[in-house]
Amino acid sequence: MPKGKTPRSNGIPTEFFQECIDEISPTLLQAFSAMLKNGETSKLINKGLITLIPKSEDHAKLRNWRPITLLGSLYKILAKTLARRLQVFLPNIIRPGQTGFVKGRSILDNTFLAQEAQDWAEESNQDLVLLLLDFEKTFDRIEWSFLFEALAKLGFCP
Repeated sequence: MPKGKTPRSNGIPTEFFQECIDEISPTLLQAFSAMLKNGETSKLINKGLITLIPKSEDHAKLRNWRPITLLGSLYKILAKTLARRLQVFLPNIIRPGQTGFVKGRSILDNTFLAQEAQDWAEESNQDLVLLLLDFEKTFDRIEWSFLFEALAKLGFCP
Protein backbone atom coordinates (compact mmCIF):
# COMPACT_ATOMS: atom_id res chain seq x y z
CA MET A 1 0.00 0.00 0.00
CA PRO A 2 1.31 3.48 -0.78
CA LYS A 3 3.09 5.49 1.89
CA GLY A 4 2.30 9.08 2.77
CA LYS A 5 -1.48 8.71 2.77
CA THR A 6 -3.71 10.13 5.47
CA PRO A 7 -4.21 7.65 8.32
CA ARG A 8 -7.43 5.70 7.94
CA SER A 9 -10.45 5.97 10.22
CA ASN A 10 -8.55 4.08 12.94
CA GLY A 11 -5.73 6.64 12.88
CA ILE A 12 -3.04 4.06 12.06
CA PRO A 13 -0.97 4.98 8.99
CA THR A 14 0.16 2.45 6.42
CA GLU A 15 3.77 3.04 7.42
CA PHE A 16 3.12 1.46 10.83
CA PHE A 17 2.15 -1.84 9.23
CA GLN A 18 5.05 -1.68 6.78
CA GLU A 19 7.63 -0.94 9.48
CA CYS A 20 6.30 -3.54 11.95
CA ILE A 21 5.38 -6.28 9.47
CA ASP A 22 7.62 -8.93 11.04
CA GLU A 23 6.13 -8.36 14.49
CA ILE A 24 2.45 -8.07 13.54
CA SER A 25 2.06 -10.37 10.52
CA PRO A 26 1.62 -13.58 12.59
CA THR A 27 -1.17 -11.93 14.59
CA LEU A 28 -2.81 -10.54 11.45
CA LEU A 29 -2.63 -13.93 9.73
CA GLN A 30 -4.23 -15.59 12.74
CA ALA A 31 -6.99 -12.96 12.94
CA PHE A 32 -7.71 -13.01 9.20
CA SER A 33 -7.75 -16.82 9.12
CA ALA A 34 -10.26 -16.88 11.99
CA MET A 35 -12.46 -14.38 10.15
CA LEU A 36 -12.40 -16.47 6.97
CA LYS A 37 -13.10 -19.65 8.92
CA ASN A 38 -16.04 -18.06 10.79
CA GLY A 39 -17.34 -16.28 7.68
CA GLU A 40 -17.46 -12.96 9.52
CA THR A 41 -15.16 -10.01 9.80
CA SER A 42 -14.53 -7.99 12.92
CA LYS A 43 -16.71 -4.92 13.47
CA LEU A 44 -13.51 -2.92 13.87
CA ILE A 45 -12.32 -3.90 10.39
CA ASN A 46 -15.68 -3.12 8.76
CA LYS A 47 -15.85 0.35 10.29
CA GLY A 48 -15.43 3.22 7.86
CA LEU A 49 -15.93 6.94 7.58
CA ILE A 50 -18.33 8.07 4.84
CA THR A 51 -17.78 11.48 3.31
CA LEU A 52 -18.67 13.29 0.09
CA ILE A 53 -16.25 14.47 -2.57
CA PRO A 54 -17.23 16.78 -5.44
CA LYS A 55 -17.57 15.37 -8.97
CA SER A 56 -17.76 18.80 -10.61
CA GLU A 57 -17.44 22.50 -9.87
CA ASP A 58 -21.20 22.93 -9.23
CA HIS A 59 -21.45 22.05 -5.55
CA ALA A 60 -25.06 23.24 -5.24
CA LYS A 61 -26.56 20.02 -6.64
CA LEU A 62 -26.40 16.79 -4.67
CA ARG A 63 -25.87 14.69 -7.81
CA ASN A 64 -22.53 16.45 -8.30
CA TRP A 65 -21.17 14.85 -5.14
CA ARG A 66 -19.90 11.29 -4.81
CA PRO A 67 -19.91 9.36 -1.54
CA ILE A 68 -16.67 7.67 -0.59
CA THR A 69 -15.93 5.43 2.36
CA LEU A 70 -12.58 5.77 4.05
CA LEU A 71 -11.71 2.33 5.38
CA GLY A 72 -9.12 1.29 7.93
CA SER A 73 -5.71 -0.16 7.12
CA LEU A 74 -6.64 -3.64 8.37
CA TYR A 75 -9.58 -3.79 5.96
CA LYS A 76 -7.35 -2.70 3.09
CA ILE A 77 -4.69 -5.28 3.97
CA LEU A 78 -7.29 -8.06 4.09
CA ALA A 79 -8.97 -6.92 0.86
CA LYS A 80 -5.66 -6.64 -0.99
CA THR A 81 -4.58 -10.07 0.25
CA LEU A 82 -7.82 -11.68 -0.95
CA ALA A 83 -7.65 -9.82 -4.26
CA ARG A 84 -4.12 -11.05 -4.91
CA ARG A 85 -5.10 -14.63 -4.13
CA LEU A 86 -8.12 -14.40 -6.44
CA GLN A 87 -6.04 -12.98 -9.32
CA VAL A 88 -4.77 -16.47 -10.09
CA PHE A 89 -8.31 -17.68 -10.82
CA LEU A 90 -9.64 -14.63 -12.67
CA PRO A 91 -8.38 -15.52 -16.17
CA ASN A 92 -10.45 -18.73 -15.99
CA ILE A 93 -13.57 -16.93 -14.77
CA ILE A 94 -13.67 -13.59 -16.57
CA ARG A 95 -14.62 -13.88 -20.22
CA PRO A 96 -12.63 -12.09 -22.93
CA GLY A 97 -15.54 -9.70 -23.58
CA GLN A 98 -15.30 -8.29 -20.05
CA THR A 99 -13.23 -5.17 -20.53
CA GLY A 100 -13.89 -2.97 -17.52
CA PHE A 101 -11.81 -3.28 -14.38
CA VAL A 102 -9.57 -6.04 -15.76
CA LYS A 103 -5.81 -5.48 -15.87
CA GLY A 104 -4.54 -5.28 -19.43
CA ARG A 105 -7.98 -4.49 -20.87
CA SER A 106 -9.67 -1.17 -21.48
CA ILE A 107 -13.32 -0.24 -21.32
CA LEU A 108 -12.63 1.62 -24.58
CA ASP A 109 -12.30 -1.78 -26.27
CA ASN A 110 -16.11 -1.92 -26.28
CA THR A 111 -16.29 1.45 -28.02
CA PHE A 112 -13.90 0.23 -30.73
CA LEU A 113 -15.87 -3.01 -31.09
CA ALA A 114 -19.11 -1.06 -31.56
CA GLN A 115 -17.43 1.13 -34.20
CA GLU A 116 -16.11 -1.95 -36.02
CA ALA A 117 -19.59 -3.54 -35.95
CA GLN A 118 -21.08 -0.38 -37.39
CA ASP A 119 -18.44 -0.25 -40.16
CA TRP A 120 -19.04 -3.95 -40.97
CA ALA A 121 -22.82 -3.42 -41.13
CA GLU A 122 -22.43 -0.47 -43.49
CA GLU A 123 -19.90 -2.25 -45.74
CA SER A 124 -21.95 -5.46 -45.95
CA ASN A 125 -25.31 -3.66 -46.10
CA GLN A 126 -26.52 -5.48 -42.98
CA ASP A 127 -28.95 -4.27 -40.36
CA LEU A 128 -27.38 -3.62 -36.99
CA VAL A 129 -28.86 -3.03 -33.57
CA LEU A 130 -26.67 -1.76 -30.76
CA LEU A 131 -27.93 -1.78 -27.20
CA LEU A 132 -26.36 0.30 -24.46
CA LEU A 133 -27.36 -0.68 -20.96
CA ASP A 134 -26.68 1.71 -18.12
CA PHE A 135 -25.71 -0.31 -15.08
CA GLU A 136 -25.69 2.63 -12.69
CA LYS A 137 -26.27 1.46 -9.15
CA THR A 138 -26.05 -2.18 -10.24
CA PHE A 139 -24.26 -3.05 -7.02
CA ASP A 140 -27.40 -2.04 -5.11
CA ARG A 141 -29.49 -4.45 -7.18
CA ILE A 142 -27.33 -7.56 -7.02
CA GLU A 143 -29.17 -10.72 -6.10
CA TRP A 144 -26.68 -11.90 -3.49
CA SER A 145 -27.98 -15.47 -3.33
CA PHE A 146 -27.35 -15.82 -7.08
CA LEU A 147 -23.85 -14.40 -6.73
CA PHE A 148 -22.95 -16.78 -3.89
CA GLU A 149 -24.39 -19.73 -5.82
CA ALA A 150 -22.36 -18.77 -8.91
CA LEU A 151 -19.19 -18.51 -6.84
CA ALA A 152 -19.87 -21.92 -5.29
CA LYS A 153 -20.25 -23.47 -8.77
CA LEU A 154 -16.89 -21.95 -9.70
CA GLY A 155 -15.35 -23.80 -6.76
CA PHE A 156 -15.10 -21.02 -4.18
CA CYS A 157 -15.80 -22.00 -0.60
CA PRO A 158 -18.46 -20.14 1.40
